[in-house]
Amino acid sequence: RCSLCTVTYYCSHKCQKADWKAGHKAACTAAADVIYGGPASASQAPGAGAGDRPSFVFDVLQNDARKFAPVASVMNFNTGTVTTTADPKAMGSSGIACDKMQKPKNVHGNAEFIVKLQPPVQGCGPWMCYDKQRSFTAQIPPETAGLPAARRLLEKDGIRLPFPMNPSLYGFKGYCYAAFEGSRVRVFVDKLAPQQQW
Repeated sequence: RCSLCTVTYYCSHKCQKADWKAGHKAACTAAADVIYGGPASASQAPGAGAGDRPSFVFDVLQNDARKFAPVASVMNFNTGTVTTTADPKAMGSSGIACDKMQKPKNVHGNAEFIVKLQPPVQGCGPWMCYDKQRSFTAQIPPETAGLPAARRLLEKDGIRLPFPMNPSLYGFKGYCYAAFEGSRVRVFVDKLAPQQQW
C-alpha cells in the first residue's frame, strides 16, 4: 500500500516503484490532500500504519536547519551565554557546525525510527528535530498542526531542563517515534520512545 495516500495497493515494492515513476506521485499527493483535508504536510491526520496515533508532519526539505545557518543564535547551557553569528562554521542547535550539516535524506526506509524533539523555551520559535544519524536536522515551524499535543507529552513525560539564565524557566526535550512519508517525517506523539544518549 502507498504510505502517503494510503489508497493504492500494490502486489510488490517493484510494482509500487514503477507506478510512482509512471505518474502515481502526482495523483498520490492530490489524494493525500483530499484524505487529510488540505496539504498532507500541514495535516495532523495519521498516515499509513498510523491508525489513530496522534502525530504531526513536517517536510525535511522545507524545514532543513541548514537554511537557517547564515545567522545562528546558539546558547551554551553551561554558561547561559547566547552568541548570534553569521559564521557558517558556528555550531547549530543540534551541536553540529552549520556548514557540516548534511543534506536531508531518508536512511530509515519504511521503518519507524527515533527522533529527538525539542520545543523552544517559553514556546516561542521553531522546534528542533533530528535523528541519531543526523540524516536530517529540521526546524519545525511553531504553527505546525499537532505541536500542542507534542508539547503536552513532553511536559508530562519528557526530560525537564532548567534554563541557566533564569532557573524559574524550564525547557523540555524528549525522544519520539517517527516515520518517513516521502520527504515528510511523521512524528508520533502518543508516547515517548525510551530516553537516548545522543
